[in-house]
Amino acid sequence: MGEDTVMAEDIVKKTKIFIGIPAYGDIDPEVVQSFMRWLYRLGRDYPDCQFFMGIKSKSEQARARNYIVNSALSIGCDYILMIDDDMIIEDDQTDFLRKLLNHNVPAIGVLFWQRGGEYRPEMLHEVEVKGEVAKYVWFDESEIQYKLQEVDVIGGGLMLIKAEVFLRMLEPYFWYDGTVGTDIYICHRIRELGYKCYVDSSIELGHRAGERMTINSKTKPPMEEINKFREQEKENKLVMNSNLWEAKEAIKRKGG
Repeated sequence: MGEDTVMAEDIVKKTKIFIGIPAYGDIDPEVVQSFMRWLYRLGRDYPDCQFFMGIKSKSEQARARNYIVNSALSIGCDYILMIDDDMIIEDDQTDFLRKLLNHNVPAIGVLFWQRGGEYRPEMLHEVEVKGEVAKYVWFDESEIQYKLQEVDVIGGGLMLIKAEVFLRMLEPYFWYDGTVGTDIYICHRIRELGYKCYVDSSIELGHRAGERMTINSKTKPPMEEINKFREQEKENKLVMNSNLWEAKEAIKRKGG
């Protein structure tokens, strides 16, 4: 073939995906190893995609995420995939990105769990409280459908968002105002634009919790232990509120 011959595969437009990792100074070696396995598979199994990567330190998480978005938009990417530096991708999970892309939705995440406390799935509902500012509550484990399901907030550990969503936004895309996290903030803005947020809860990734522990549905504490913890938390809050009331009453008696 001559030099001017164009192969058909060169004409096909590849989907451009920017993988952004907001990272602290030290990343768990187990996370690095799982990412390297996954990245190797991406290069081999996704000939229809072109990948770019950016790792940004996150002394301020919102700024790191905004930097990643602007980096992706500057080179004309179609998707931004943000994955935190404490997520674990097992050997049999490396095809999860294909499933997410096939859903063809504006914003989507996967199932993973809090790595402490109540060990809730990182998916949230928005509920109104007597017409006041919206409140966000965790999904209960019984609400997991293990398929594509709509949510109000995607856990920030992994988000795949179409670039067109950010092109309709004014900066900053992500922000933290001291009351809600960056994941709540960005999902609220996405839904303000008329888009919906989703989680494919049939895909579960691990959430690293310390040097020797990865939290997933198999390793998190049994529900009876979690329920005991929740009951104790309720009791602690009642005691705290009671102590606060007693303190206020004491101030009143002293004429304060």
